[in-house]
Amino acid sequence: MTLSADDYSDETLAEYGYAYNTLRRLQSSVETVFAQAGVPLPERRFVAVGDVGTQSWDCEQLSFNLIKVYFGTPGAGDTQATSGCALALAGDFVIQLVRCVPGAKATRSGTRMLPPEVEAIEAATLVQAVDAQVLLEAVLATESVQFVKATATPTGAEGGMQAINVELSISLSA
Repeated sequence: MTLSADDYSDETLAEYGYAYNTLRRLQSSVETVFAQAGVPLPERRFVAVGDVGTQSWDCEQLSFNLIKVYFGTPGAGDTQATSGCALALAGDFVIQLVRCVPGAKATRSGTRMLPPEVEAIEAATLVQAVDAQVLLEAVLATESVQFVKATATPTGAEGGMQAINVELSISLSA
């Protein structure tokens, strides 16, 4: 049996849909803040669960991933002991923005590879530095998101693509 959102009542979604709703609010905020900044985003955009390493890197894309949900202080994760006290529901998320980056090029004869031009490397660096800052500002602008930590980190280049990952821990309470 495959479930869809239509299989849940509005009451169930209101009570237990915080993580999904947070993903959607993050997506909306990122799209809005990037548009206001005049920075284009890839057309491929989606929400998902699990490690961002499970997503394809064959094109530019923007994903919003739920990594884990837990009781406790956002950012403390598994390191915090829990008790019978009323603890807040928190979650860890990753926003991943994948862009094309310059790579080595084969010579006309195809006998050796030439490194990318310095100008191309610096242009890609500017794009990713802007992406990192605008992503962090979009997290701050997200409705009802109170986060404890948010870190923007570039990944290594792979197959002509590179990502900026924003890892964040936030409260999921209404």
